[in-house]
Amino acid sequence: GGGRGGGFSVPPEKTIRIDVPLVCLDHGLREPSPAKPYAIRPIENYVKDPAVIEIVAAYANGDVPEAVAQAAVWNLESHVSWGALAAKLTGTERYAVRDPYFSRDEIKAAMSLVANAQRFTAGKKVEPRPFKLPSEKKEVKPIDPSDYTSPGDELSPIEKAAKDDAGKKQKKGDKSEKKEKSELASAKAK
Repeated sequence: GGGRGGGFSVPPEKTIRIDVPLVCLDHGLREPSPAKPYAIRPIENYVKDPAVIEIVAAYANGDVPEAVAQAAVWNLESHVSWGALAAKLTGTERYAVRDPYFSRDEIKAAMSLVANAQRFTAGKKVEPRPFKLPSEKKEVKPIDPSDYTSPGDELSPIEKAAKDDAGKKQKKGDKSEKKEKSELASAKAK
């Protein structure tokens, strides 16, 4: 399977290409680069305006053309005026010929889309989802191999008693060392 909303599987050791419909949420940032690491996060953890989420969902479902969704998102999320969006040109100043980024019809459609999305989401709040990237999760302590034994590696009762005695002596040594340090600190304070 595949396509929008469909499931798919990737066989082990295989690489596939998936085209994902995306819009930029932050007008004015540099173009994405494959050299930079990116993380996919829930939009609810980044966007506070439910109308933006509604527009992105409509675009992802194929209900809205890309340019219309992009103009609408930049207007709402980055607060770019309709006039600035209408005046935006493709390319950079180094290009001899620069076309309008959005057509007049795309701006009109985006304005209508924003009005409808705001009306549809009026009174709704965006609730962030509990989500952490693997790198943000609580660190798990590594397993100490001495905590586990394999069959046949168990300690005999004599070895176990000797190990327990060594542990008790270590604890007593730690307590007497702490007591000496405490007495030394008291003497210095006097």
